[in-house]
Amino acid sequence: MRISNADGKLDRQCILAIRLRSEIFDLLSRTNEKFQTYIFTKSSNIYLQLFFYKTGKSSAAITPILSRKDVLQKRMYYTLAERIENQENMKIITNLLEAPSVAFSDTYIIKNELFIDFRFSSSRLSDIHGILAGFMGISPDFRIVSLNASRPMKARMEDLNRYVPLSVVKYSLKAPTDDPLVSNLNMLSEETVGETTGASVYPEGLKVLVFSTTSLAEKGFKVISQKDNIYEAFFNIPRIMGMRKEMEEARIPRFQLFLGLNGGRLYITTFVPTPEADEYLSILFRSLIQEPESKAALEYYSGLSESVWDWI
Repeated sequence: MRISNADGKLDRQCILAIRLRSEIFDLLSRTNEKFQTYIFTKSSNIYLQLFFYKTGKSSAAITPILSRKDVLQKRMYYTLAERIENQENMKIITNLLEAPSVAFSDTYIIKNELFIDFRFSSSRLSDIHGILAGFMGISPDFRIVSLNASRPMKARMEDLNRYVPLSVVKYSLKAPTDDPLVSNLNMLSEETVGETTGASVYPEGLKVLVFSTTSLAEKGFKVISQKDNIYEAFFNIPRIMGMRKEMEEARIPRFQLFLGLNGGRLYITTFVPTPEADEYLSILFRSLIQEPESKAALEYYSGLSESVWDWI
């Protein structure tokens, strides 16, 4: 399974900016720094997990933020969760999370604006246009930064790597037989790749875009693009979801997650900040060792470099 098989399937890219209004964003408006964040949902609310990296050059404007009692200090950064209060802003984000073919590539804060960088299939341009038209010119807090062709995954990840050092983690386990998505993928070509669309968890599990070389419509997958063989499904394996929850509680960011099957094994590949990679691996091994029947194995682990792309 090569995650490069999914590259370019989502051929359009859009960057939106949403102005956020609260005490913390008033403070951030006083600096020009870029702050990494990711969006997650909890109890019907939308939250931003903000990361303040320890660069030694931080503006005095964020000092009051870092003095909050809910700030968690990690080796490389400080982090906290902030709920989005504005209902209109919540609606914009929810509509994007639920839109067909949308996968978030990056989210970050500059001043008091949340930037959402996402990819989607050109076959669903009318759906995306409908979402944008519903807010453009109506909400003063909403603007379109760009809408163009998507960039290759290698270029996207190398840009992130310049901002925060990244490591690649790839592991495998015996493919479970009780997950519908995995069962269906197990019958397909090893070139089939799944990509999670974001950090949100639905009652059915994590939403996954499936990129195939053959039609999957008859196998019960939701069709995103019949022409390009892009489909939507949900991924809900208890041991993986439990480990994911531990990662969330440890406030370890992950940049994109891919899955695929080959030879009866499930392969999962993700990108994590290098200084937090050892904690990620500790959680990974601790979780998987509890179920020796899964026959888990670490397949690949390395800092992001040119040679990585030959392995994943």
